[in-house]
Amino acid sequence: MSLRKSLITVLLAPVLLSACAASPQAEPLKAESLWHWSWAADARLSPDGERLIYVRTEVDREQDRYRTSLWIKHLEQGRHRPLTTHEANDRNPRWSPDGERIAFLSGRRDNGQIWVIDMQGGEARQLTRVEGGAGAPLWSPDGEKIAFASRALTEEEREARREESREAEQREREARGLESGQQMESAPEPVVIEGLRYQADGRADYLPEDPVHLWTVSAEDDGDWPRRATRITHGDHDHGNPAWSGDGDYLYFSGLLEEDADWRLRERHIYRVAVDGEQDPEQLTEGRRNRGTPRPSPDGEWIAFTGSEYRDTPFSYTLTELYVMPADGGEERLLSGDHDRGVADGTSGDMSAPTGGGPRLQWAPDSESIWFTTAVDGQTQLARRSLDGDAVEQLTSYQAGDLAEFSIGGDRISLLWSSPSQPFDVYLADAGSLAQQEDWQRLTRLNDSILGDRELPGYEEVWYESFDGLDIQGWVIRPDDFDPGREYPAILYVHGGPHAMYGTTFFHEFQTLADAGYVVLITNPRGSSGYGHEFGNIIQYEYPGDDYKDLMAGVDWLLEQGYVDADRLGVTGGSGGGLLTAWTVTQTDRFAAAAAQRSVLNWHSFVGTADMNLFFVEAWFSAPPWEDPMQYLERSPLTYVDQVETPILLIHSEEDWRTPLEQTRQFYAQLRMQQKPARMVIFPEASHGLSRQGPPSQRIQRLNHIREWFDDYLQ
Repeated sequence: MSLRKSLITVLLAPVLLSACAASPQAEPLKAESLWHWSWAADARLSPDGERLIYVRTEVDREQDRYRTSLWIKHLEQGRHRPLTTHEANDRNPRWSPDGERIAFLSGRRDNGQIWVIDMQGGEARQLTRVEGGAGAPLWSPDGEKIAFASRALTEEEREARREESREAEQREREARGLESGQQMESAPEPVVIEGLRYQADGRADYLPEDPVHLWTVSAEDDGDWPRRATRITHGDHDHGNPAWSGDGDYLYFSGLLEEDADWRLRERHIYRVAVDGEQDPEQLTEGRRNRGTPRPSPDGEWIAFTGSEYRDTPFSYTLTELYVMPADGGEERLLSGDHDRGVADGTSGDMSAPTGGGPRLQWAPDSESIWFTTAVDGQTQLARRSLDGDAVEQLTSYQAGDLAEFSIGGDRISLLWSSPSQPFDVYLADAGSLAQQEDWQRLTRLNDSILGDRELPGYEEVWYESFDGLDIQGWVIRPDDFDPGREYPAILYVHGGPHAMYGTTFFHEFQTLADAGYVVLITNPRGSSGYGHEFGNIIQYEYPGDDYKDLMAGVDWLLEQGYVDADRLGVTGGSGGGLLTAWTVTQTDRFAAAAAQRSVLNWHSFVGTADMNLFFVEAWFSAPPWEDPMQYLERSPLTYVDQVETPILLIHSEEDWRTPLEQTRQFYAQLRMQQKPARMVIFPEASHGLSRQGPPSQRIQRLNHIREWFDDYLQ
């Protein structure tokens, strides 16, 4: 790769535009509107399809946090009602097989425990009390037990830990010559680490050494509450994504129960373990493979699961495939086949519920087909694969919109769906007529009080030809009072990943920038998901590179439209988009301002400090840094920091372990050493996911910093 700037000649193809609705509005949408948004998520239809329960999330402005509660709707009746009203967060609701009870997680006592509420009436009762909290509840097929995952220790293990601590303290006293009863002051103990992964984004401390195990607890309506849970797995490895077998005798899970699991990042298997806990787990899949999220069929005959094939040289982008095999193991069958799109995939956005969502993969009640979301050319659609069919069938085909999750109950299906101008709401449809979107019934209108009758700017779809003839898809969001006779400032917004996809979902940040008077351009350059295996892997060992040229071709197209001022261009993006933002301003001076967020800026130090260290080395580089350091330097914006002429805002979170803060500090320091215009904004106690799940006040502050930076230089 050349270390010099290059000029790019771009050939542009005819562009397809969709209509953009525009209507005058009295007051622009601002960052502060986040205080008033509500979110629905984890919507679950009852087994008979007659009732719907979902998690409703709202902002607690006084405490600067999110509050979640459970809401229920009887589908034959008109009104919704809150099922829980406790000030603690309630989440992860799960119907019992007979639809008479709901188990859920609550923080009201003993943080993160399972509670059960009877649909016939009465108060919720606490079912578990495990130290450290329980995971989402899973009802057994007969409704008599609930399984969950947890890092909790057994009573015997906790007592052994306490004894070890007492013995260590006694040894310390003897070493100091202290008498019994004398107070002993000590500095904090050092952290001793031997594993490859010792931190994870979203955790302020180091990873716990205790693995995730599977537990069961009686859910029968007798005896004392809460109840003693029983751990059924053991050992030093994580046991993830549990699911009950059809007969209730086993739990399936995914993981890799091998000593060198830390170094075999692209391998997982499907296991099952007897719930009596008397046998070691049985491995059901074989070879060097990646297998996860087991989903047993309702009739107990099959297990569906996702995965991909192992390669000694991994792809940068790996499509998630769909497989099935007999419930007791045996020959696997690939179901997704020629469907060159990911299974259970989605669209990038900033308006999904900050507290988690629901299923993207589910069996039909008759066990004859598996339904899943799939990202296709800027939209997340719903698809299914029949066991006796020969191809994936796409069930929805809207031209603009985003499906975040779904749930099947009886012959009905609930969908959490968004349009470019409408945030996510819950819809209901008949499973047999999904293609007729006009027949969907909208069940929630959570943000009508904010939006009212206003029509936010729509998205104009564009296809343009890049430097080498590759077609690239994008969208333009224009100010609501757009006048084609004027020239506007414009912002190129770059998605992260890099294997992610922008599309026609509601995106709060894009709408606020458009309402502030900016034309916003979003595109899916090579490497994006949603366009197949080959498109996603063009950037193998070349990131950043030609994807940058795709972005510049999009800017060239935008300027040719005649309504954008070439002297008032901005560029921004987060994570992988932050990397491409910084890369852009080292390669060109065409932008008047930039904002690089939570960026990778020095690949060499990044792979040694990021939480997913070895994964990044294996997937994105042809050799580790100690064998070929130059490719890490050649693809790092920091290497070209002397070429930056664009004023740049650098935003990062203090507890970001996915792209650690040291990345931005290096870039900022070397810019300022050269007296180049730059500003660094660091958010304390925040993680890589600040813009999606961070405290509301910090999300608002972040967006206002970006807006003010561009206002200073572009307006």
